[in-house]
Amino acid sequence: SMKNIYSPNNIEVLLHCHTCPRPHPRIDAPAVKEAVMQFLEIGAIVAFEDTYITTRLGHAWVDALCNTPPPRLVFIDEAGRVL
Repeated sequence: SMKNIYSPNNIEVLLHCHTCPRPHPRIDAPAVKEAVMQFLEIGAIVAFEDTYITTRLGHAWVDALCNTPPPRLVFIDEAGRVL
């Protein structure tokens, strides 16, 4: 079962399901098929007509991705403390 978004492909598939009312343009690609199956399995998307759409879980995941701040550069000492 998917514990995190894992890859840019998975992010793209989830965003496509969230924003586009048409089938994914690479729906026959193995990586896209796998992402769709995993998102279906955890309930992040559902089949709708001839495509897939996000559920409340999928919508919340997209919101979380949109609210993720950019990475910060930090220096860490030998004890793991941020300097």
